[in-house]
Amino acid sequence: MKILLNSHRRFTKEMLKSLIDLIRYSAQIQKAKTLTFDRVLFVCKGNICRSAFAAGYLKNFDTSLKVESRGLQVDREVRSPNTAISAAIRHGVDLTGHYSRPVTAHDVNGADLILAMEYSQYHNLREMFPSSKDKIHLLGCYSTASYKLCLNIYDPFGREEKDYDACFNKIKTCINALICSRNVRV
Repeated sequence: MKILLNSHRRFTKEMLKSLIDLIRYSAQIQKAKTLTFDRVLFVCKGNICRSAFAAGYLKNFDTSLKVESRGLQVDREVRSPNTAISAAIRHGVDLTGHYSRPVTAHDVNGADLILAMEYSQYHNLREMFPSSKDKIHLLGCYSTASYKLCLNIYDPFGREEKDYDACFNKIKTCINALICSRNVRV
């Protein structure tokens, strides 16, 4: 019962935060009507689960795209956790050779499109790199209607495999929508 109550509290807290972030994000930016890109940078907190998976998944669509992933809070190279590796393999992405890397100005300057996983990361990136703010977006803004209320793609780190699967499914849905609605060579 305690586990169920904690799970419910975490869900409620995440949904409330997501609604607030949705309002903040909507007030700051509109999705570009047309967006072309050849170089994509995915950013999350630690660069061991979400951004690494997103980069691997997009690379599977078009090997001519330059796709990278980085983290905002990376102080040393860390391997993706086994739970993330197992879940990613089930979704067609191999994270076995991935090690975390911090985001740098060089990475940001070299990207046409920068996609953050959470509003706080989007906000931090725009503050860190103000000259690049027009190319920084939330990956979740490309989600389908079933995910629209929650633009944030929360970190599954330290959770169960089913949480990684849910996270990776949302990332795949967002990337599929991005590919379908944007000028990407597929």
